[in-house]
Amino acid sequence: MPHNCPGTKKNTATKISENKTRTIHFRDEVKLKDQRKFRTSNKFFNRSNMFMMMPRSTEENSEKKVAITDQDLLNFFEEHAGFAQKAYCLDESFKFGDGIYAHAVIKPESKEIFWLKPNIIIIYFKGNKISIEDWSPAKTRLTQFEDVEGASVNAHFYYRFLSAQRSLVRTIADLVSDNRFEKYWFYFTGHGEGAVWAIFAALAFKFDITKADVRTVTFGQPRLGNIQFADHVNQIIPKTFRFTHSDDLIPQLPSRKDGYLHHQREFWISNSASCDCNTLGQTVYECFSIMTNEYLEENPYCNQKPQRRYPNEPDSHFGPYFGKFMGLCLRSNS
Repeated sequence: MPHNCPGTKKNTATKISENKTRTIHFRDEVKLKDQRKFRTSNKFFNRSNMFMMMPRSTEENSEKKVAITDQDLLNFFEEHAGFAQKAYCLDESFKFGDGIYAHAVIKPESKEIFWLKPNIIIIYFKGNKISIEDWSPAKTRLTQFEDVEGASVNAHFYYRFLSAQRSLVRTIADLVSDNRFEKYWFYFTGHGEGAVWAIFAALAFKFDITKADVRTVTFGQPRLGNIQFADHVNQIIPKTFRFTHSDDLIPQLPSRKDGYLHHQREFWISNSASCDCNTLGQTVYECFSIMTNEYLEENPYCNQKPQRRYPNEPDSHFGPYFGKFMGLCLRSNS
């Protein structure tokens, strides 16, 4: 098992008084300082400090993409890539449904942003090996998404998610003991198949907790549904960060010809899988959707760029994302 995987310690929590350092054992030992009450969940979580800011971009060009140059923002994305990578180490004790594994961290009292000082909850989902061969006609079938008019999603993924939806949403909601959800920013993140669960879980959580500020950060996400579903995601979760890597083929599946379309906003890492794997060696672009007569089409100058290399390199789907390769625990056990 890689060195960054969680260990095998049992879940215990020390009882302490206010204003003292708490040590929470949840596989990894994390020392925490907090002056507020902390309630552990049977599934999750530990705390540390962080901040969040909205994207800032520069150098717009004719290809409708801009380079992200703000180092604080890049560091924030790198942290989420770390959670998506760590999710591959989750075992059966984190299972919620049919192949759906999740864990989370709570980050209280983040750096003040304007007049806000939000708490951050990051829920991260385990990915899986997705190959081009997985996209048989049976796995690209679309089905109605809830009662959203005209919205259809991938039936193979959606029915699997429904097996976990209720327990997952309830567990996340239980993290906020005082029900003051407006104090938090909820980030859902994952890579590959984990990105699929992140989007579905974010939508389900927002449906149940309408006042929650829900956001997503995904990596190597395949298309999930049709145009109407993409529009629904854009409206319900406008703060989305969907990362694609170089010429990774998985985000290009299922095909547009099968009726699929990505939601906004794409952030494209332009280096190849043979890079030196450091954050500074990667160029990250925000890729703006292209307006057509009917809808916002995916940007053709980023991951959807026509000049594809086929067949795709087997591991290009796994990154690196900000110097981090995904699937490490999965590969080490194969």
